[in-house]
Amino acid sequence: MRIRNSSVLVMALLIVCSVGQAWGQANKRVIYYYQTLTDLSPVINNLNPKTQKPFATDIMLSAFHLGNMSDGTLIHLNRLPPDDPSFNTVWQQLGQLQSMGVSVHMMLGGAAKGSYSSLFGNFNTFYPVLRQTIQNHKLSGIDLDVEESVSLFPLRIS
Repeated sequence: MRIRNSSVLVMALLIVCSVGQAWGQANKRVIYYYQTLTDLSPVINNLNPKTQKPFATDIMLSAFHLGNMSDGTLIHLNRLPPDDPSFNTVWQQLGQLQSMGVSVHMMLGGAAKGSYSSLFGNFNTFYPVLRQTIQNHKLSGIDLDVEESVSLFPLRIS
């Protein structure tokens, strides 16, 4: 199986969103895509008066990339390793939002090619790094943004 572009994923998301509408008002999600890594105080401090929680229910932190990086690391958040000190405020504010009930997910891939060819080409090297990053930062999940042609063979899902 080869993924040619993200249209299949977009179609799947539209189907999931359509089904999700049947859940009713209580299950509506507000997803905030967070890539510029600016101050999150407006998201933290702008509370829904009915719930006293942020309006955002989910944050997609992007973009994570896998590969053999020039600095010797295997994963980056934008252009730096996720544990770089420049992200200290980012992680602190995301932790605050998580404590307020907001789910934080990583977005892997995007326009920068190579994450999925690295992952599927050397799964035993890159998957543990990906899993450890999710665990270390208590992320709720992952958004797979596949914008490159990759072979899923011989990857088997059981």
